[in-house]
Amino acid sequence: MPISKGKNNLGEFNHVTFKQIKQLKELHPVVYKSIPDEKFRRLLTCPDINEDFPCFFYVADERRIYSHLSAFPDKLSVDGKIYPWAWTGDLVTDPVYRGRGLAKRVVEETIKVLHGQDLIAAGGFATEVTIHIYKKLGFELPGHVSRHLLLKTARPVLEYHVKSKPIRFMANFLYRALILFWGHFILILTKLKKNKVFLDQVNIHDDTIFNNDLPRLCYRAKYHFNDSLSKIIWKIKWGKPETSLYLLKDEATKKPLCYFVIRKKEIKEAILGKYRNFYLMTLMDFGFFTEDAKVYKKLINKVFSMFWKSEADVLELVSSSKMINGYVKRLGMIEVGKGVPFMFTLPPRCHIGHDCGDLNNWHLTHYTGEGFSVR
Repeated sequence: MPISKGKNNLGEFNHVTFKQIKQLKELHPVVYKSIPDEKFRRLLTCPDINEDFPCFFYVADERRIYSHLSAFPDKLSVDGKIYPWAWTGDLVTDPVYRGRGLAKRVVEETIKVLHGQDLIAAGGFATEVTIHIYKKLGFELPGHVSRHLLLKTARPVLEYHVKSKPIRFMANFLYRALILFWGHFILILTKLKKNKVFLDQVNIHDDTIFNNDLPRLCYRAKYHFNDSLSKIIWKIKWGKPETSLYLLKDEATKKPLCYFVIRKKEIKEAILGKYRNFYLMTLMDFGFFTEDAKVYKKLINKVFSMFWKSEADVLELVSSSKMINGYVKRLGMIEVGKGVPFMFTLPPRCHIGHDCGDLNNWHLTHYTGEGFSVR
């Protein structure tokens, strides 16, 4: 097994393949000692995994891991052709040893390993520091995927930014009155549109669902990933318990129009070091079984209806779809921040198209992967 030594002689680089997971104690003792078993167990049932897939990369000596990076497999589909893909994430460096180029070294060596197997390497949900590292190593950065929010209450924001309790109370009272009026207006508006659809929540623990003859997914973007039923369910099972899969069906024909994944989560630890103690509802992923462009509005209308009737305080959507993003803005969602970065690097023998640098060509809804199977 090839091992590369760093220029500063601090530890050595190595990586774990899927087939080595059961032999961690013998082959990678420092990983066995330092990394929870849960990190690897989730790969055991991943539909896209193979024995040679490199899933963990690290710089370490016999006592400690100085820096490490994870990966899990996916499949990229472009014009009917399939390309092997690796989502990388969880880049972590021991705080005591930061500033020595360890993170850059891990990423650089990881790319060599992945490209050596003709795997496209990609990342998202990265910090500015991580983005800087990836860009220096030649990653393509098509852009940031839009993130939209809708708040039923302004309390989390006011608690951080406003010190006076009376002012916070009055401001939140006025906001709640306004947003509840808007919510009822939206619910009435969507009902008047006669969506004629109904929800079917999928029991992901029922093995018979794999016998269901679902129609093929239709894509409005050129580049998309494996969102087969088995892959979606795998992601949900390794996500949080609050994550659910739904089918939106036509009322008359009972045929599925689209699928979507919803997560409801209580946020206790401060996001961005600022906002906490609220319930977040996130549209984690979605896909369509029909070419009818009207269905995306029916999907969003149904999600909004679920949100207004739920206990959630905040609705979140991450999407690269112009149709979706334009519609949710008209319904009152606000685009926040720069968005979620998306980046990738191709192995030398891989050519997926001259338009791969255009974010609009990618079907990215929490990247149909890392957003809820790993994070």
